[in-house]
Amino acid sequence: MTTPQTAIAGVGRSASTQWVPTLVFLLGLGVAAGTAYWKQKDIDGDAQAQFERSVEAVAEYVHARLRLPIYGLQGAKGLYAASKSVERAEFRSYVESRDMGSEFAGVRGFGFIQRVARPALGAFLKAERADGAPNFALRQLGDTGHDDLYIVKFIEPAEANAGAQGLDIGSESARRSAAQRAVDSGQPTITGAIALVQNQRKPPACCCSCRYTPTACFPPPRISGERR
Repeated sequence: MTTPQTAIAGVGRSASTQWVPTLVFLLGLGVAAGTAYWKQKDIDGDAQAQFERSVEAVAEYVHARLRLPIYGLQGAKGLYAASKSVERAEFRSYVESRDMGSEFAGVRGFGFIQRVARPALGAFLKAERADGAPNFALRQLGDTGHDDLYIVKFIEPAEANAGAQGLDIGSESARRSAAQRAVDSGQPTITGAIALVQNQRKPPACCCSCRYTPTACFPPPRISGERR
């Protein structure tokens, strides 16, 4: 026969065991949530690491691509170092000796831009017309009030750069700024996005690296006044 004390004890044990499944469920839920949280942190960490590696790879690729025209300009530096006066045919031969498509993928051409004081403009144009370019003419973009001009003397391949020869890049602010930074620093520079006269897209253009021209390299003089 069940006594009252035994019945009460049995009810107590039954009530306490009712919470066991709930506690097990909550514990399991907590473990699952914790596992999911740390797993997500691992995934986020892996994703961040992958993103950073991708950024570094892209930055390295862009840097390498931007260095390509500098290598070509260094070759032009050797051309000028070996000659007292580089004529139009010599510059063309240098560019034709390079495999533009494989060596300088994405580069439209190489040019020589000469700084010309305004009083010397007439003599400069006459000399260029006598050097295999009878139709050489000055072309300006807007700001024509400067005392000096930065004129595209050579540009090759000529077929891919029609309209650029004779351009005064100093008559447009972005181009002029890049040219002057190159003159003052003796280091390669690059313009912002500009509309090339060869086409109306706006790629970054005009690597600048020497005392006379944004598109060829020369040994930098000691002070910017000498560079000019």
